Amino acid sequence: MAIEQSSPAGFVPGAVGYQGARIMRAVSGFRSARATKEAEGVTSLYRAVGSAEIKSIQATGMLRNLGSAESKYLTNSGEAASSYDRQAVKAFCDEPYSTVQTNVPNSALRDLLPVSVDRGIPAYVIPNEHLIGLTPNIMNYSPLSGVP
Repeated sequence: MAIEQSSPAGFVPGAVGYQGARIMRAVSGFRSARATKEAEGVTSLYRAVGSAEIKSIQATGMLRNLGSAESKYLTNSGEAASSYDRQAVKAFCDEPYSTVQTNVPNSALRDLLPVSVDRGIPAYVIPNEHLIGLTPNIMNYSPLSGVP
């Protein structure tokens, strides 16, 4: 996913460099996702993933970068993840993606603002070291906007 230069109101463009220390503090709670799930509540985040990333998740049970990227983008709705899927298939002739869901402690998102990526998809930028405590669930369907 590429960060757009323009963004709708309410989203912060270029958040990779946006108050980096604040973002790092905000996501530090990801490591304790399992321990705090019941105590504070969680937010479901989603990601469109290709076949190589699905194989990695199946082999390791976790989200991790397969290349040199330093973070992953996760969005707040399955529909938004599916929107990325449709864009990538159309623009890059990629094979269809799968959608992965994970639960993130609300405290970890409290000070973290979503950025706008790939034509308006809201996304949280999660550094690699904070992916460790997240448990990805591979969905057996792709959510579509307006479809129950």
